[in-house]
Amino acid sequence: MSTIHIEIKFFASCRDITNINSYKMELNGTIEEPATVLVVINKVLELYPDLEENMNEISIAVNQKYIKDKDTVLNNNDTVAFIPPISGG
Repeated sequence: MSTIHIEIKFFASCRDITNINSYKMELNGTIEEPATVLVVINKVLELYPDLEENMNEISIAVNQKYIKDKDTVLNNNDTVAFIPPISGG
């Protein structure tokens, strides 16, 4: 089992819900069950259940690249961002 450290960032309304900009998370993974974006999402929702009602609209970025595959494997020192839709005029 290996341990990785990642940074979680929250933007706009996600930041409003969590009341924080970012925090560090430690994850354990194995070759059979690596640490993935889905693992992070589930851990974040445990801590901030109010985010769940908006998760279908929230985009996830890993190291500043939007991802669609929640099975994306994370590496040590990755950054995972929760980005809500942005509206404006």
